[in-house]
Amino acid sequence: MHMPRHVLALAAAAALVAASGARPAAQGRYYGGGPDRLSGTFELDRTRSDDPQRVVDQATRSMDPETRDRASQNLTRRLSAPESMAIDVQGNNVSVMSSDGPRVNFRADGRNHTETSPTGRPMTTSAQLQGSDLIVTTSGNRGSDFTVHFDAVPGGMRVTRELDSEMLQGTVSATAFYRRTADAPRWDIYRAGPPPPPPSSYRRVPPGPILVPEGTSVTARLDRPLDSRSAREGDHFTMTVVNGGPLDDAILDGIVVQTNGGGGRANIAFDFDSIRTRDGRSGPFEAVIDSVRTPNGETLRVNRAGEVRDTSRGADVGDTAVGAALGAIIGAIAGGGKGAAAGAIVGGAGTVLIEGRDQLELPAGSLITLTSVRAR
Repeated sequence: MHMPRHVLALAAAAALVAASGARPAAQGRYYGGGPDRLSGTFELDRTRSDDPQRVVDQATRSMDPETRDRASQNLTRRLSAPESMAIDVQGNNVSVMSSDGPRVNFRADGRNHTETSPTGRPMTTSAQLQGSDLIVTTSGNRGSDFTVHFDAVPGGMRVTRELDSEMLQGTVSATAFYRRTADAPRWDIYRAGPPPPPPSSYRRVPPGPILVPEGTSVTARLDRPLDSRSAREGDHFTMTVVNGGPLDDAILDGIVVQTNGGGGRANIAFDFDSIRTRDGRSGPFEAVIDSVRTPNGETLRVNRAGEVRDTSRGADVGDTAVGAALGAIIGAIAGGGKGAAAGAIVGGAGTVLIEGRDQLELPAGSLITLTSVRAR
């Protein structure tokens, strides 16, 4: 019995539609999850992801050499994607963790939430779900603002980060692809560690023995003025020890890792590199700042780095700035990366913060009390 030609054509078309519809489903089963599912555990696929250095080279190619070097160091660090990520989406409740940052819990309700950034300035964060995709945007901190898209794709997840930079006229973006490795999120992928050292071009730590035992308290005098408007990330500074017993007259070297002015909460964040004693010895030196007193007797507030929250429970939006916490997880905030704890000033020995002013000036001669920590 012969079927009419038009009936055969319809049957063939139906078979093609059925086959094309089955293929994505089979692919989804192969990878452990469908293309519309964002929850799970994921590993970075470098072969499909943007090369951060190539993206940065393109964005900074028109800068003068000195500015380009500083911008490249900053942006390359911030665009480097974490090796693994875990996400859980239940309604509009979201939990995210990465190999670079501890778990944070928040609500993707599409509303603007006013928070306090790690540098003490106000910031606005908005998180929303569009279908199976998650979008988080922060604003209010020039140089640290970002937008990140978490998009579910067949077999994994695509993460696109668009970062703001004080050294660029606009923004720069990079995309990372992640393979799904488990249907359920694993909350053990983050391993807390010390904040990363600044890029090697900034640090000139001499080899040598540890000259200052951990826990030693000293007072040092700032050798040149610093202020939040003119200082830039990577600027070097020195301090001379004036109250340290056998360490008197030693020179402490370090760099500025972050500055912010405006908004009534100006600040400068520091990191120490090395110490040179008066008898010619030198070695690594790291410390946290305890207090600052200017030559006119004013005492300034200090936020110390290194706070780490309970990573198993996660930090809720109610007790931290979720934008800063998520920025640490994805590496988007200035100074972000491994060890970027929720609520911490990342990568610095301490942040000097002054409220009620748009500019922080630390005159030469300011006395800074420090406690040494174990050099990394």
